[in-house]
Amino acid sequence: MSAALRRMTDALGEWRERWRTRWCHSLARHWWRVWLAELAGMLPAAVARRLSRRESVQRLAWPLPEAFDRTRPAVLVLDADQVMRQRLMLPREATRHLARVLRYELDRYLPYAPDEVHFVARVVERSAAGAEVELVALAKDRLEAMLAQCRARGVRLCALDATNRDGERLGLDLLPPGTRAGRGHSARLERWLWAGVMALALGLVGVHLHQCHAALEAMRATVDAQRDEVSRVQRLRRSLADTAGASRYLAERKASRPMLSGLLAELTACLGDDSWLERLEVEDIDRVSVSGQSARAGGLVQRLEGCSSLTRVRFQGVIQTDDATGQERFSIGARLVASETADPSTGGGRGDASPD
Repeated sequence: MSAALRRMTDALGEWRERWRTRWCHSLARHWWRVWLAELAGMLPAAVARRLSRRESVQRLAWPLPEAFDRTRPAVLVLDADQVMRQRLMLPREATRHLARVLRYELDRYLPYAPDEVHFVARVVERSAAGAEVELVALAKDRLEAMLAQCRARGVRLCALDATNRDGERLGLDLLPPGTRAGRGHSARLERWLWAGVMALALGLVGVHLHQCHAALEAMRATVDAQRDEVSRVQRLRRSLADTAGASRYLAERKASRPMLSGLLAELTACLGDDSWLERLEVEDIDRVSVSGQSARAGGLVQRLEGCSSLTRVRFQGVIQTDDATGQERFSIGARLVASETADPSTGGGRGDASPD
């Protein structure tokens, strides 16, 4: 369990140091400091001086000088001959877990066992042949002595760096995890600024998602309204088609039956002068019923069959003699013949006719 926890702690420390090194040498950090400097330039001069005194980091050499500001965080910078520094060529795959790989190979490059030295490493350059790695190490007993003296003298160490042979800082941090002192107001301000930036970013994402959701809901509402409108138009179109079909059917049926006046004229010609009608009824468009009196009712069926508008002529009941007139009373039914030349805009409905 302890071995697994130690491996996890080492991996987290390696990840933190790798990203811290990238951040320290990135353009983002440079522009961040430029932006902070611009913000500080907008403050009143007295406030800017006070913040600069509280936030500035002092550089101390080893051994520690006699006089320094205990209220400000410090970076302890070691000379090139106070650390062990080497350039190594490793395979590119080894840079994924650089600290873990070097921990097993330290005895090849340093005169110390892996548990007797504290080291940091960074990739300087990558090429097709491999990766050039800079290894900087310091004996743990000497490092602990430095840290103990710094704590005894009240030095708030925020980083432990070293210089090269030309006196330039390497930009590394040899402080073990957990020994770095906070930078007071500057660190808190930087954390709060980062927290503010993250909150604003999350707020922007939330606002964007809300706007997208609102736009999606508006689009759905528009689509639903258009769908309802299309359904209404389709219903109107079907109703119009049904109405047009019914109108066309009625017009065709109306056109297929002869005019009532024409039917009366034809019946008058076919019945002759010795017959007259008391009732003329047209039912279901093509069913015709006539009743009346005639001197010779038995021959009326033959006469009406000669009418071009009638077919299937037959008696409806028996022929009876009227006592008052002495004529024969008849009732005849027939079917109208569909007219091909009739005007669809004209026609008759159901009607009764009686002689004057």
